[in-house]
Amino acid sequence: MGEKPLNPKQTRFVAEYLIDLNATQAAIRAGYAKGKTAEVQGSRLLGNAKIAAEIAKGQAKLGAKLELTAEKVLKDIEDTRLAASKELQYATALRACELQGKHLGMFIERTESNTNLVVRDAVDRPERETREQWIVRRSKELGIDPRLMGATAGAAD
Repeated sequence: MGEKPLNPKQTRFVAEYLIDLNATQAAIRAGYAKGKTAEVQGSRLLGNAKIAAEIAKGQAKLGAKLELTAEKVLKDIEDTRLAASKELQYATALRACELQGKHLGMFIERTESNTNLVVRDAVDRPERETREQWIVRRSKELGIDPRLMGATAGAAD
């Protein structure tokens, strides 16, 4: 007994997803959902193992057609980084570095799923220290003017 193939709607979703890699829009264009439920439907469809396998096949086929290899993509990223650096386009150069680092597995994306955590502030600071005190302390550690980090004049005293 073989696996059931994708139904026509699922096949259409795969084709639509390969256009722009946007699951929400692909779900809408494939006729699954509209409005608020499209995002949920798109996510659900991406979680389907058969659909994910078909998407991977489609991406591999497209990569072969374009003669894309990891080596070629990394070379293009490096060329972009060098050109951006020469043109003083630091945001572009930094993004190229980020992509190179991601490819090499240098960065680990972490997500926190414990909903029982108490978030005191956007930064980790001792409870006795106010935001202003933290800014002044960190500014001194970094050797910069506390006002550049948002401290008020009175807090820098």
